[in-house]
Amino acid sequence: MGLGLLGWLLSGCSTSSRDALRGRIFVAIGASYSDRLSPTVIQERISQTKQLIKSFQALHPEVEAEINVFSEGDLQQAIARRNATGLGPDLIFLDGMTAHILARAGVVRPMRFPQSTTDQIEPASFGRLRLNNGSVAGLPLLLEPQIACFNQARLAQSPSTLQSLLELAETGIEIGFSLDYGGLYWTAGPLGAAPALKAVALGQPVTPAQHRQIRYWLKWIQTANLLQHINYYGLEEDLVQGLMQGRLDWIPCHSNTLVRLRQKLGQRLAVAPLPGDFAGPATPITRERVWAFGVNSSANQRRIAEAFATFTVNPLIQRSLTISIQNQLPVNRHVPPPVASSAVLEAMVTSEQQGQVSEEIVKLIPPHDQRRRQITQLMMRLVFGEISPDQATDALIKKLGDGIGK
Repeated sequence: MGLGLLGWLLSGCSTSSRDALRGRIFVAIGASYSDRLSPTVIQERISQTKQLIKSFQALHPEVEAEINVFSEGDLQQAIARRNATGLGPDLIFLDGMTAHILARAGVVRPMRFPQSTTDQIEPASFGRLRLNNGSVAGLPLLLEPQIACFNQARLAQSPSTLQSLLELAETGIEIGFSLDYGGLYWTAGPLGAAPALKAVALGQPVTPAQHRQIRYWLKWIQTANLLQHINYYGLEEDLVQGLMQGRLDWIPCHSNTLVRLRQKLGQRLAVAPLPGDFAGPATPITRERVWAFGVNSSANQRRIAEAFATFTVNPLIQRSLTISIQNQLPVNRHVPPPVASSAVLEAMVTSEQQGQVSEEIVKLIPPHDQRRRQITQLMMRLVFGEISPDQATDALIKKLGDGIGK
């Protein structure tokens, strides 16, 4: 059931004139830190939000919304500037960890929701947004698992191990990896380095065994680059463009890119969980997308923003978003994705479950932590042979430890 049909169904629900909402809100959308803010990305983000607004307008026809898209890397400064002029957004759609950072900085408003709302949401989703005083940084809406996307005209199925992925590259299949720390971390679990990286980020002393595990992971990353058909890029968006343009055949990507990939590749697009290896399954990073709330909205704007955000997590909306678009997973615990009828949803659910073990490292090194940029630069130097795996291991351990206690 698409959102258009959903709006038609909702229009049959009655809303008394006393309860009807009227007014205009400003909605800011944060494009993920790993996306390039292209016109296509902007249009995709705006289109989804407009569909949600349109469904809400079936109940509240006198509500309007102005929508703008910002890079999440610039979001804190952009919102702070607007807040200073009294023109800050009433509602912000963004990554959960970014919402957490903005709430601690006073840029968005910490929230407490009624029990009727919190009971609907998976406890882990709210747990990621919990602040020290018991309030939360926002309201969870959707999950974007990290999955394997590939052109099934070039390969029939995604490999189940990293070793078989490398063997595919040797046959001429073009494989793309992102040098971003979050884009490479999914390989740390299969290669045995994830527990060691987590221990370092927690500030624990590094044991010789952990040092070897990290070195093995970094050595694998450098050695993979020696294969002719392994390609390293910067942002995940570069991988997405490569797959759409036929330069790449297999990439790791987040599920929010599936709309554009389907439009370009059609039936050639297939998805699967990311491959594991000898040390276990992949350790992908799932993005949680949430609604955060502005700090200088009027009482009426707050009422509209909170009503709209709550509306988007009801089971009917969550089920419609999950089934009709199939590029994100619901946070409403009463809406189990129908994995039996969709290989895409099945892959996304598997990846989201695998990604739960990566949540702590994401909290320790959040998206806008300066160490992410430094580690990405370190990975670049490693891949292109400027430094050795031994040097990279020592440098990575130092950089991960630099944030302890800050």
